[in-house]
Amino acid sequence: SSRQDVIVATSSGRHPNSILDLLSFPYIFRGALDVQASKINENMLLAAAHSLADLARDEVTEEVERAYGFEHFTFGPEYLLPKPIDSRIFIRESTAVALKAIEENLAKIKIQNENYQESLNIRLGTGRDTMRNLILQARQQKLRVVFSEGNSETILRSCSILLEEGIAIPILLGSENEIGEKIDSLDLDLHGIQIIDPSKSIKTENYVEQYYKMRYRRGVILPAAKDRLHQKDYFAAMMVHSGDADIMIAGFSTHYSETLSIIMQIVGPAQGIKRISSYYLALLPKDVVILADCAVNIDPNSEELAEIAILSAKTCKSLGIEPVIGMLSYSNFGSIDNSSVLKVRKATEMVKEKSLDFIIDGEMQLATARDEGIRKDYFPFTKLKSNANVLIFPDLQSANLTLQSLQYMGNAVTVGPILMGTRLPVHLLQYGSRVQDVVNLTTVAVVQALEMRRI
Repeated sequence: SSRQDVIVATSSGRHPNSILDLLSFPYIFRGALDVQASKINENMLLAAAHSLADLARDEVTEEVERAYGFEHFTFGPEYLLPKPIDSRIFIRESTAVALKAIEENLAKIKIQNENYQESLNIRLGTGRDTMRNLILQARQQKLRVVFSEGNSETILRSCSILLEEGIAIPILLGSENEIGEKIDSLDLDLHGIQIIDPSKSIKTENYVEQYYKMRYRRGVILPAAKDRLHQKDYFAAMMVHSGDADIMIAGFSTHYSETLSIIMQIVGPAQGIKRISSYYLALLPKDVVILADCAVNIDPNSEELAEIAILSAKTCKSLGIEPVIGMLSYSNFGSIDNSSVLKVRKATEMVKEKSLDFIIDGEMQLATARDEGIRKDYFPFTKLKSNANVLIFPDLQSANLTLQSLQYMGNAVTVGPILMGTRLPVHLLQYGSRVQDVVNLTTVAVVQALEMRRI
């Protein structure tokens, strides 16, 4: 009889694992060259093989599943080796070979494991470099992030990565039994993760009392307050309000505006901020750009646009990027006069009058903001001496359409929407968010929350 628990592999098996050239030689040579190894010996090859074997047992990333039609891979006959497009191969295998060469006294250059891995990450591109830098910042002090939809497969897979990368301490809301069963069925390592059921928590009564005091003059009666605090989004917001969590992330399967309303009730805007707004981080092949407002304010007036621009500049600095702001319109510096153009022009002047420590100009077309040749040939007077990396759109429609064009036709990696101007760190996911979307948004949220503490 055959045994189902044994896999005997050959180089020409019937399962889709015979891709050795793609998975081995480029990365073996990379590691050997980086430490100037005098030769490649058998133990270095064995180290490469072990790195692939270990990676095949790790959680598969979203980029791999997306490339294979969102097929879910787990270690077994159909998935003995990592897929060639998995960007982690470059880092894991090159590092394993380089370290083994040092151990075997074949290397002229000595390297530190973490430093070498970060240098490999940087070689993978600007966007990945930016996210790696943010991950390093997030690791400085792990914050507690409460996810209101703890029984979601996407959220659970995201939490597995967040724990593995040391980005945050996730807290899951929902039935402990249901979430535990789902974790087991997905074969995830989430040992020790905190799970809170709002219907059974000892905190619920206190949260009800606090929420009722906030809202009893806003039409909320006590029974309604009790009912709402058994809902996970309300409970999560109260956790952040009460200091029992540092960050809230919600909205994975709820309507954006409905969850935003809950946030407005409990958290609200920060002191001195008139309106909450949002931005997306667009990771382009050679650049990183902030786009605002892509999710909250439908048709902001001049004052609101000015506030969005200022908040975006502060956000940009919190991410370690020096802001250069382009205030966008279909007009270039007074070429057209109508109400939609005038509000952008006025907003630009309002920000300039504050004499803040960042560059801003407008109104201008997107091409002008991002093309040095156009500025040099036609608008040499502009204050923008480099391409704008913060783009402020005149309304939600233009911002959202531009964002989706980048996502679906420009192959940009986007992170967001990320809320700005809230009293406490709370963020909402969009419909259809994938694992990497959740991980990226959480990473940025942690970095911004740490920055808020330093201010």
